[in-house]
Amino acid sequence: MKMYPLTIAQQNFLKREKIIENSSINNIAGLLKLGTKFNYEQINKAVNQLIFNHDSYRIQVTFKSGNAKQYIKAFEEIAYPYLDFYQDQLNFDTWINKKANTNIFDYNDKLYRFYILKLPDGQLGLLAIQNHLIGDGWSMPLSINYFITYLTNQDTTEIPKLSFVNAIEDEVKYLQSKKLEKDEIYWREKLNRQKQQISDKPHQLEHVNGQRRTINLSTVITEKINEFCLKNEISVSNLFTSIMFALIDKKAVTKINNIGISIHNRANKNEKFTTGNYAKSLPIIIESDQNFSLNEYIKKVKKEAFNILKHRKYPIDDLLSELNMGDNIIDCLISFQTASYSSEFIENGFSEKKLEVDAIGGPLEIQIFNKNNEDGYLLHYDYQSEVLSAHEIEQLHDNILKMLNELVIDTEQKLEGNSIL
Repeated sequence: MKMYPLTIAQQNFLKREKIIENSSINNIAGLLKLGTKFNYEQINKAVNQLIFNHDSYRIQVTFKSGNAKQYIKAFEEIAYPYLDFYQDQLNFDTWINKKANTNIFDYNDKLYRFYILKLPDGQLGLLAIQNHLIGDGWSMPLSINYFITYLTNQDTTEIPKLSFVNAIEDEVKYLQSKKLEKDEIYWREKLNRQKQQISDKPHQLEHVNGQRRTINLSTVITEKINEFCLKNEISVSNLFTSIMFALIDKKAVTKINNIGISIHNRANKNEKFTTGNYAKSLPIIIESDQNFSLNEYIKKVKKEAFNILKHRKYPIDDLLSELNMGDNIIDCLISFQTASYSSEFIENGFSEKKLEVDAIGGPLEIQIFNKNNEDGYLLHYDYQSEVLSAHEIEQLHDNILKMLNELVIDTEQKLEGNSIL
């Protein structure tokens, strides 16, 4: 059986798995509601076809000669468990919360779970759980669309069959290239500067108990955000990152000092259609000053985010260790995820929900979801309860929302005189 090295992204998640053992910290859990049109056999067949077509699901990790390696397990058809929770909401809620928060990592074993369910309202559903080592936020809509396409018409001929092995081999080439040396120069300079600026030690992984506050932004606010980003040629994640820097420098938010963004890290068309774990969390390191206008922050963040994209492949964890900066220098991770579901998904009235897990790798993660089957952005504030309180999260959201509301009116206000702070 051919062995492959773990990618840089996978190594980061395996490190978390080792530090916080037997936790849900690497779980990606979601529930699909599939109505009453389909039966167990049809759903089970579609799940098996998904696993057959996407080799990232069949990745297993082994430990050989002191190093973690991965291999692709041959496909085996499985009859996935079926559980009936019809008119039993209480037991369903207890069961699904337990499953979403049960660690599923083990060496030489599959890193996913599927359960076919009869939901309390009579619909059939599918609970999917996978470890971050084999998937990321970008992978989920890809998997859902393939599963739904096969379930509804079994015609997946137009969907390419792509292998995660290509990503592994491309990264091996990068690690032997001159581009690695150029990227190291960039990150060494950035991290040295950050080390000199850090006054408070970043929170480390001993605080992992997670809570979630979910907020649906109105269609009006969502449209304003999109119009502003289009006009100023910035991404939504860059906008939220700029706002967080402004709030930090004005002392409107405490306990958060260092901002990072989640990079989907898919560089070409094939990678954008390949499931697997490409995602990396990288710090945004900029010059800041409480006299900056929000517009100045936006310009700086936009420029720095562009630089990060150019140097995103570099394994910065090695430098963090060398510079004695700890395992994690990000207090707040900002992620923007687009979920474009297929016409079959929408026409059949299917729905999906990302489930909350009870462990989180940093003090705060702000996840912004843009789903084509919903009108407004969905915000998840995932936070470590030992670091931040529910009240502090409410205050933070209020400040972000006020700034978003006023942003389109005057982006040149100096922070010192900004009424929303």
